[in-house]
Amino acid sequence: MTTLGHEQSQSLGPFDVEESVPLLFRFPLNLSAYLGLGFICIVGCTPRNPEVWRLNPEYEDRLADYADVGGYEIRPPKGYTPSQRDVKDSELEARGVAWTTPPRPSGTAPLLMVVVSQHPGAELTTAQERVFKYLRNMGKSKVGWSQTRVETGTINGIKFAHARWSGIHNQPNSPLDGKQLEGFVYFTKTETGFIQISSQDVESESLTLAEAAAMTFRRK
Repeated sequence: MTTLGHEQSQSLGPFDVEESVPLLFRFPLNLSAYLGLGFICIVGCTPRNPEVWRLNPEYEDRLADYADVGGYEIRPPKGYTPSQRDVKDSELEARGVAWTTPPRPSGTAPLLMVVVSQHPGAELTTAQERVFKYLRNMGKSKVGWSQTRVETGTINGIKFAHARWSGIHNQPNSPLDGKQLEGFVYFTKTETGFIQISSQDVESESLTLAEAAAMTFRRK
């Protein structure tokens, strides 16, 4: 047009959003073409019942084999390299996997991320509220900000809330500064936590491919 917002009752620690990049994956800035998309079916999915989202078969050959993410799995785009980070303390247990490519000459790169988190003993908000917080955080470092409404649907039987956003990145000394970014995010609530799928880039084609990958997310 993929991070977790922060709230006092269920702090996400290393997953908090700061300058559009979660601390869990605070790569050097030349890898920081971060993540985030919402919905209206575009190229990466097939026309469908508004509550059921599926992979467009035309994208099958552009996705790699299934990769594990904390008891779930997803097919990332071919040619993307994964990095995994785990966090565990008394308030949070989480696994995040980010897939990216070598940076472009501009210093940007596509990035797809999945975070599976557990919040023992916390009073959890809804998936929709997590999306709203995510959008508020992302918008803090953007000008010309716009976002879609938050909608809900299912991917392989799992209910998600999602939204798309766009804006010009406003962060001096960043290779993204002054660049038009677009992104998406999906959140689902589990019994004890949340799952986030998100992507962000300066190029729409990589976001379409990331959305196609999101359509493959499923339980193992």
